[in-house]
Amino acid sequence: MQRSVTTKEYLQEVDKQVKKAKRSTDQDRKARLNNAPKKPESVPVITTAYKRNPDVIVEVLKRANGSCEICHQPAPFLRASDLSPYLEVHHKVPLADGGDDTVENAVAVCPNCHREEHFGVQAKIVTAALIVDRGKILIAKRGKGMKLEGKWEFPGGKLEAGESLEECLKREIYEELGMQIDVLYHYDDSIYKYSDGVIRLMAYWAKWNSGEIKVKEHSEVKWINFADLSLYEFSPADVPFINSLQKIHLLF
Repeated sequence: MQRSVTTKEYLQEVDKQVKKAKRSTDQDRKARLNNAPKKPESVPVITTAYKRNPDVIVEVLKRANGSCEICHQPAPFLRASDLSPYLEVHHKVPLADGGDDTVENAVAVCPNCHREEHFGVQAKIVTAALIVDRGKILIAKRGKGMKLEGKWEFPGGKLEAGESLEECLKREIYEELGMQIDVLYHYDDSIYKYSDGVIRLMAYWAKWNSGEIKVKEHSEVKWINFADLSLYEFSPADVPFINSLQKIHLLF
């Protein structure tokens, strides 16, 4: 008879096997896929459910008024049963860890933020603008007193509550450099763990449309050729963009 496992044990085993699969070569993984059964085996999972107080749920949803209390964005869709904004009530201290089923210990969140609360790592969202003008790309040197002083970066900054990524980039570039830009489209992300936490650097192609460059926070800015990017010492989070950008420099 197959042993039952807890939900936590099941998820840990799945995560372990996924990490193992990631370490495989593409050839080995495809070979296993060719021989793998199409119907999965089943495993009995033991789970414990808590009797939720419906008044807590209603009060928290009422307080949220249709917007996620973490990302502050409107609920992503409407609930089929009653056409109300779809949000999920999440306990900040989980009930399984001894948390209270109270309004004070609960938040109404969108499905994306709910999954992040359970499975995500706290990462600071930072934007970077890849501003191209006449075939050259703009880079900026971090100024005195800034973290990683003296390192080069693609200008940008931290996302503030309620901002879209595009709004963040436009604001940061104007505040730091006095430039008005058009944000075109997403290029790539870079994940880096610094000593004080994880950042997710999200890079966007951008176009300079007005305003004179005024160096405020940085010590220096330069327009350089894509082929010369490797000649500069960039902040660790920016480094992953360098190789891929150099490969496409012929487009400019």
